[in-house]
Order: sequence, then structure tokens, then C-alpha cells
Amino acid sequence: MKVYKDLYKKDIKEIYGLFGSSINGLDSTKVSSNLNKFGKNIIEDKKKTSLLKIFISQFTNLLVIVLIIASILSLFTGSLENAIVIILVITLNAILGTFEFYKAEKSLNSLKRLTSLDALVIRDNKKQVINSNDLVCGDVVYLKRGDLVPADIRIIECNNLEIDESMLTGESENIFKDNNDISETVGIVERKNFLFRGTKVINGKAVGIVCNVGMNTEIGNIALMMQDVKKKKSPLEKSIDKFSRDLAILILAVCVVVFIMSIYKNITIMDSLMFSISLAVAAIPEALQTIVTIVLAISTEKMAKENAIVKDIKAIETLGSVDVICTDKTGTITQNKMIVKDLYKYKAFDKIAYDLDIFDLSLILCNETDYEKSSFDSVNTDEAIFIYYNDIANVKEIVSNNKNVYEKPFSSKDKYSAVISKVKNKSYLFLKGASDIVLNMCSLNNIEKNRMESIINEKSKQGYRVISVAYKETDSFCINGLIFLGLVFLIDPIKEGVDLAIEEVKSYNVTPIMITGDHIFTAISIGKEVGLYEESDKYLTGEELEKLTDKDLLEIIDDVKIYARVSPSDKIRIVSLLQEKGHIVGFLGDGVNDSPALKKADVGVAMGINGTDVSKEASDIILMDDNYNTIVKAIVRGRKVFQNIQNSILFLIAGNIAGIFMVLFTSFFNMPIPFASVHLLFINLINDSLPAIAIGIDDKHNNKKDIAKPRKQNEEILSKRVIKRIIFEGLLIAICTMTSYFIGLKRDMYVARTMVFVTITVARLFYSFNCRGRFSILSRKKKNYKFNKTLFISIVFGLVLINILLFVKSLHKPFDISKLNIKEMIIFVLGSRRCKYD
Repeated sequence: MKVYKDLYKKDIKEIYGLFGSSINGLDSTKVSSNLNKFGKNIIEDKKKTSLLKIFISQFTNLLVIVLIIASILSLFTGSLENAIVIILVITLNAILGTFEFYKAEKSLNSLKRLTSLDALVIRDNKKQVINSNDLVCGDVVYLKRGDLVPADIRIIECNNLEIDESMLTGESENIFKDNNDISETVGIVERKNFLFRGTKVINGKAVGIVCNVGMNTEIGNIALMMQDVKKKKSPLEKSIDKFSRDLAILILAVCVVVFIMSIYKNITIMDSLMFSISLAVAAIPEALQTIVTIVLAISTEKMAKENAIVKDIKAIETLGSVDVICTDKTGTITQNKMIVKDLYKYKAFDKIAYDLDIFDLSLILCNETDYEKSSFDSVNTDEAIFIYYNDIANVKEIVSNNKNVYEKPFSSKDKYSAVISKVKNKSYLFLKGASDIVLNMCSLNNIEKNRMESIINEKSKQGYRVISVAYKETDSFCINGLIFLGLVFLIDPIKEGVDLAIEEVKSYNVTPIMITGDHIFTAISIGKEVGLYEESDKYLTGEELEKLTDKDLLEIIDDVKIYARVSPSDKIRIVSLLQEKGHIVGFLGDGVNDSPALKKADVGVAMGINGTDVSKEASDIILMDDNYNTIVKAIVRGRKVFQNIQNSILFLIAGNIAGIFMVLFTSFFNMPIPFASVHLLFINLINDSLPAIAIGIDDKHNNKKDIAKPRKQNEEILSKRVIKRIIFEGLLIAICTMTSYFIGLKRDMYVARTMVFVTITVARLFYSFNCRGRFSILSRKKKNYKFNKTLFISIVFGLVLINILLFVKSLHKPFDISKLNIKEMIIFVLGSRRCKYD
């Protein structure tokens, strides 16, 4: 499809010629021609990965492949129940993985909903309403207050046109538009003669010609960026993938050694296979993926209670690994609405009416607020002034009793508004607007004018929007020789508690960075106020950023705390380079312009109240209270989750190591296999699962030092310390279990297997208490941990299950269990209780 770029630099007549249009719009023939030539006004979706491919991809994990091989070999060795259970487990894992992947891929749908609306156009010399999806380049569109802009449009004519572009540009202030020609190349914010799809008309009217549609609009470019962004694997996924791969290789190597040694000792091939399969089943924690998924799912419920809705459950742990949070300013750190922060009266004025002076009355009467509105969603300058004075006096009564006899609305060309009002039989001209314009209208001497300009410049650097106010006693519109009244300082206020939340997030060794489309002075001022920026820190504007190569930016990126006047592509670049530098990056935003960066970041976090649909669906987590402090809670939760999953794996693997030791020992000494396959499956899938989940959702951490630092990107899920614990504790459980095995062999092989089964099962239940942290259940340091009710219940449940198997005779045969005497039961209980670590 053909596309014309930089049409904001062309005059209207030239644009008419490009599209075969005019002020009277297109005829039906030209509509059809332009549709074929320039394309449809729809946001196209990328080709989706089929559910079948997603499902099949879940079986590519090496540990899963080993289990599949084990199940096939089990069929050949006659262990049908073993094969069935293994296949059921890995299939369940695949279904869960497919569901989670599919649930997250919906970002572009909201782009379609956002811009699927009606549009008023002129075609065939008559006005008609059509669906915005049917717009074509060259259509002439009419817009009024409250409309969403349906395409990228060059303004033909407008009146007092004010546009909210914050969702696209991040600019907190509304933009006043005009139809003036622009000759030089400028950024989106400076394209005053152009309207962009998805932005909102706050005030005024406009007629414009459609210049870009569909994927060629600015919002379409963002959609393309979102399609191109590939989500990285989470740190937890990487850790578990590596752990699974290493474990699978180790298990295969040991199984091969056991098989070869068995053959060497003249054991039949079938028995050697049985030994090898038993070893594989004993070593592999079949329910690991399911347990991790369940732990993360339960954690999402806990986070929901803390006002953080998690869309991708893997994002929980990833957020705990985050060491940099990039955050938008408007609507995220600030409220995205103007308030009057302060007034500067040039001198003391006498009160003339309603207990108010001339300065106050000028701001009340020279005001374009719609007084009939009950509330204000997006508070602009006039509405902010109305709200300020309505707390002092009854503004509606004052306005109704003092009708303006003349009104001159604000325009981006003149940069001021004015009215002529009668107050107590006197006529006044009240005027307010941009300070550089208003000061030149006033009869100030150079000294006073310079003093006012100094105040204005200082306040502007602090992030304030400054409005100048003047008046004249006259009944005619004459703007020369006005009397200067003073200044109004407005600001987009910081959200309550953001400064404390940023201080808190920094205490967890996470660096906050501001990335905004706003002016650099405003960004620095806000950054200082919330504690995000200090004088020693660096900042960059979009213009400066464009001049830097990736290599140059990488050298200073750790020192830059504020990026201002940036585009959506700049945001992606910043996030990508931070990731390249080795950081785990979180991104917090609310606008359409944030969406590509939200998707690119390791964790995208959107605002739930004021965030756009697009930003919410591009994100991994949604803050339902729009509270920055909720991020801190989510980070704490994420760090707990990783430690808990690590402890769950410690619990599972240490118990499995005991099984490996048992199989290896008996195979080397030509002794009977110590387990039946059903025993191993019962232990791994039923008996161990509940304690592992309980450990995974533990809220034991009372000490901030335990979770003060994010874990490193390349940190193994099993550290050297944890591996030492696994080997030592697995060996300890194996010794206790082996003792039971030898005692049971004095009677027969089936009693020995039963003794091994119940000893290792109960031992692992007791051992789960030790897996909550570094210390034994008997350690004094363990007393600092909260009581884990879920773990206690799961252990009681496990003990009840094992007793049912022991004492219900009808279950002995299917579970390959023999009846034990009192002496043997005392031995396995004592052996189980010996499995403690300190």
C-alpha cells in the first residue's frame, strides 16, 4: 500500500492533489480508488501461533523428554500403570502451559476497539456518518468536542481546538492546534496542524483531511512495534530450564552407567532396564512444573488482594528479580490533571464584589469552563481555576449574576482569552494567557517586567505552568495598556505517597527511572520532588538521545535517571539497552505510547484506573489502585516466590536424591529393587506435592534483609549452598531408609520395600519443616518464622494417607504393600524422625 510521510509539512492544496480530494470531500469512485491505493483504516493483527504448536512446544523440555522415554520403556517392561501416570502428568503440565501462553496474547485487540467508532465525513457533496474503519485517505472529516480522532488528519480549519494527546505522547498538558503550515521537521508534539488517531478533542471544532489510515497512522506504528517485540523468558523460566536440562543429563548419565554395570554383572537386559527406569522415576520430580504453576497461581490470588492483577503468572517471580523500574510520569507519578498550586498577586487589591478583589474576579469571569458539568475527568487550566475558586466562593452564582457582554475564546494563535464583564455597573476587560504575550500588553516598566519574567522562568523550571492575568476598566475590546494583576501557578500534582513508595523501592535495591514525553524542566522538577533524581544524576532529552549511538548510550545508561521528550520507539530502545546491560527491567505506564515498552520489558505494569485498554493488555501486571506503592508490595511478593520455589525444589530433590542413593546402592550390590514403581509415583505425585506447594506459598519472611536485593540474572536456582544441602540431607534420608531396608529384608523383599516406602515417605514429610529456610525446625533462629498452617495440614494429610495404606488391607495389593509388625513400625517411625538437619 502507498503511504505519504511528513504531510504536516505540506499545504492543504498539495494534499488535496495527492488524494484527489477537495473541501467537498471525495466522490464514491475516488473512495474505492483510494481504498485500494492506500489501504483500510484498521489495525491489522499479526498471524497467531496455533494452539497445537503451542501445545507441542510444551514437550520440548529435556526433562519431559526423559520422562517420555521412561514411560515408553515402562510399557516394554510391563509397568503399564507407571507409563500411564507419567504421560498424564506431563500432559497436564502441557495443558497448563498452553493455557497460560494463549491467555497473554491479546494486546492488539484493544487497539481495534479503541479506534472503532463513528466519523462524520463529507462524501458526494453531503455529510454522512460512517464507521471509522471505512475511512480512506482524502476523506474530509468533521470533529467536535468529545470526539476521538479516527485517523491521522491534517487540519484544514479549526476553532479553539484543544487536544489531549497524553495517551500517545505522554505530554501532560493539552495541545492547542491550528492549521498553520510547518516547513521544518518537528516531533509529534510540535505538529500543531496534525491530529493523531485515538487522541481526544477536549475543546473546539475542526475540519481536516485524512492523510494516513490503519497501520500507517502513529498508533498503527505502535501496533507494528508491539508485533515486533518478542518477550524474553523470565529469570525463573531460564533457571528451571537450565536446572531441568542439567538434571536430565545427569540422570541419563547415571542410568546408562547403572544399565551397563547391571549387564556387566550378568543381570538380564529386562531387569537392567527396570533398574534404570526405577532410577529415572526416583530422580525426576514429575510434578515440579505443576507445583511451580500452582504456587505462582496461588501467589496471583494473594497479589490480587494487594490490588495487583497478574495476567502472566511468570511475571510474579520476574518482578522480584527486577533491579530497574522505568516509569512514565503523567498519570503514573502524577495525577494527569492540573491544579492551582499558588497565586502571585502583583499588589494588594481592594475587594470589589462577593468579598473578592479584581484579581480573583478576573479568573472567575474570564473562564471557559462548562459550569453545568458535575465532575471533571481531565482537568484543564480553566477547570482547575474553577475548582480552586469554588472552594472559596459560589462561582456559579457569581457567573450567573455577572454575564459577560463579550467573549474572546483562547486560541493557539493568540495564546490568550478575554472577556468584557459588568461588575457593579462598571465594565471591565479581563484577560489571561501565556506570560510572554500578556506581559507585552501591560504597562510595566522594564525593571518590573524583568522581575516578573525572572519569577516566571524560575517557576517554569520547577515544573509549573504559569498563566499571567491583566485587566482594564473599559467597555470596548482594547488590549493595549492593560494593568498587570499577577500570576497563576498550576501543576500536575504528584500522586499521594509516590515519594515514600520510591524511597521504599530504592531500599530494595531497585533503581527508578523516569521516561516521559513531557518537558525536561517539568520532569526534573517532579523527579527531585519524589526522590527519583539528584543533582549528580544525568538526564537526556529525545533530541540528545537520537544523537547517541547504542554504544555511547550503554556507557552512561546506568547514570541516566530521567529521559524527557521521548517517543515510543525511544522507550523500547532504552528498555532494550538496559536489558543488554544485564538489568531485569520493569516498565510502569498507562498510555498507548507506553504499550511497546510495556511488552518489551521483562515485566510490564499498567495502571488499572486511568490506564488505556492497550496499555493494560500489553502489560503483565495491572495495578487496580494506580498506586506506585503497590509495586513495592509486588516486588516483595516476587522475591518471596523465588525463595519459596527454591525451597520447594530443595524439598523435592533432596528426597529424590535419597531414592537415587537407594537404587544405586542396591544395584551395585545385586540386591532387590528397593521400590515398586507405584511407590515412587505415590511419593512424587501425591505425598510430596502438598508440602511442596505449602512451602512454595510460605509467608515466613519477617526479615527485610532476606529479600533486600534482587537476585542476579545468571543466578542458578540451585546455588552451591543449596546443592550441598541437597546431597547431605538426601544422604541422611537415604541412610535412615537403608536401615529400614536391611531390617525388612530379614523377613522378605516385600516387607523391605514396604519399610523403605513408609520410611522415606514419612521422613520427607518431617523434612519439609526444614525446607522453609536455612535452619532446622528445632533451631532457635527458626522461631523468627511465622507458623505455616498450610504446611502443617499437608503433613497431617500425608501421615493420614500413609496410615490408610498401611492399615486398609484392600489397598495392600494395588500399592504393593505388606503388613508390618509393631517392631517394624517403631523402626520406620524412629528412622523418619532422625531425618533432621541443623
